[in-house]
Amino acid sequence: MLDKELRKFGRKVVSESKKNLKKNKIKDSDLGKSLKYSVKTKKGVTSLTFKINDYWEYVDAGVKGVGGEKANGEKWKVKKVTNNKFKYRDKKPPANVFNNFMYKKGIQGRNKKGQFISRKSTMFAIANSVYHTGIKTTNFFTDAFYNQIDKVSNDLGDALVLEIENKLEESLVNDNIIIK
Repeated sequence: MLDKELRKFGRKVVSESKKNLKKNKIKDSDLGKSLKYSVKTKKGVTSLTFKINDYWEYVDAGVKGVGGEKANGEKWKVKKVTNNKFKYRDKKPPANVFNNFMYKKGIQGRNKKGQFISRKSTMFAIANSVYHTGIKTTNFFTDAFYNQIDKVSNDLGDALVLEIENKLEESLVNDNIIIK
């Protein structure tokens, strides 16, 4: 019974997280595709695990950019970040992580004359922009998780009570009282 409720909870969190990604204009992302859950029961202990790409926390919580001025004297527009958990200090994000992003979005940089620039230069420019402006807070997973916790807490509580009752009945039959 508990594993059934946990599966339902996991399914709803994953579904809502993917909707939140789309709301935040992060469509068809590897992040959304990587989001999965699993429920396992081992030695009487039931657990729920979410699996997602490593960088999910930066997209969820956001990363504060350093700001500063561009080469032409304009100020960088720093994105809204609602936490102090992550921020760029002196190290820029590695440029090569933007290669797949550029390929999927069809991005090819140009210079002031309108001529194409190298892929490597474009990746560096994107990394530089992210370093200065940061990554906006999306709370795509956090919001989904807590929304679903609020909705299913009663169902999970009922399932947990039933699970304990079943364990007690099993224990009483065996003349042992062990609850795991």
